Amino acid sequence: MKTRRMTNQGAHQKSPRRRDWPAGFRSSARTHAGAARATNEDAFFSRNEMGLWAVADGMGGHASGDVASRMLTEGMAAIGGEFGFGNLGEDVKKNIQETHEAMAQRASNHAAAKAMGSTIAVLLGGRDSIECIWAGDSRIYRHREGRMTRLTRDHSLVQEMVDSGALDENAARKHPQKNVITRAVGAEKNLLLDSRTCSLSDGDKFLLCTDGLYEMLSDDEICTLISSGPINESADLLLATALARGAGDNVTFVLVESITEDKTPNNES
Repeated sequence: MKTRRMTNQGAHQKSPRRRDWPAGFRSSARTHAGAARATNEDAFFSRNEMGLWAVADGMGGHASGDVASRMLTEGMAAIGGEFGFGNLGEDVKKNIQETHEAMAQRASNHAAAKAMGSTIAVLLGGRDSIECIWAGDSRIYRHREGRMTRLTRDHSLVQEMVDSGALDENAARKHPQKNVITRAVGAEKNLLLDSRTCSLSDGDKFLLCTDGLYEMLSDDEICTLISSGPINESADLLLATALARGAGDNVTFVLVESITEDKTPNNES
């Protein structure tokens, strides 16, 4: 099976409107159908120069899942903006809402699209902070000084059970209803997105991923592989490990690193 791979270096030429940018970003993304699926219903978006990255995990089967995730990530490409927040966060939320409505319209016109929907996890990189926007169980992690922190909370049945004390995290990973999500773009009449803003430090790494990755690797294992070297090499290791363990679902992720401009290499292999 083919693996889509993208590694890119963001633009680091300063804008006259933002002369105090302390950081830029580089990223490395992978998507793979997995070891058991013929169709890849995941998608990703990565634009370092905008400070905008996203992953989406479509649902609805062969006829709809891949369409739903692509509608979201292709919609991101229509968003204009510059490095730094500005109104980019609101533009992203508006874009997701418009895609949500477009999915509903498509579902009403096509019987095969009745069950279409998708998770979404978006990371926005600003001058000194980041914003996460999400719906569903795709995740965003932060790796800082050797420690992993999950920045998003899954919108899922098992997460609600964990929050209530009915399950612990280990039991949740094995629960038969672990894939039942409680929010998704296009899946219900009203879309509710969660968001949070966090500080940004030089050297921070962020991982946006669908459940096909974190169901194959524990948070500690992900942390170890992200710490192992340059993000391009870490991305290769993450994908290879997931596939070696059977990867029963599609595997998609974007690994993002915050860097000061004087640490930016001219080229990244």
